[in-house]
Amino acid sequence: MKESVISKGPAGVVEPGFRKEIWPWFTSARKCGELRPEYQIGGATVQSTLQLVRLSRAAMAAAAKIQAPTLLLQAGRDRMVRNDAQDRAVKSIRRCRKVIMAEANHVIMQEVDPVRGQALAAIRGFLQEQVNGRNV
Repeated sequence: MKESVISKGPAGVVEPGFRKEIWPWFTSARKCGELRPEYQIGGATVQSTLQLVRLSRAAMAAAAKIQAPTLLLQAGRDRMVRNDAQDRAVKSIRRCRKVIMAEANHVIMQEVDPVRGQALAAIRGFLQEQVNGRNV
């Protein structure tokens, strides 16, 4: 493929830093679908990858504005998203607790019963702490 075709967004504007920032996301999504076909919902496209990058940047910028107590369940075996990006978000949220689900893959609530049970227990415990006034 020509770079001009790959790097143009919906308005035909070349995205700055495409090769450095966006191409790795695109190839990672493609590789994940090849390595784990059960994770493949639809093929990653340049457009969907650009949208995910933009959404991720917006989410990171908004994270510092979150005021409510927040629980983040992180999948220890996730190969779809980068946990280091979640770690940065956790640090920017004022009252955030992170629970690592070591045996979980990408979609924690679609895991096997023991993993899903651990996630539900973490959620129940977090909510109960909020009700009892023991905030994060």
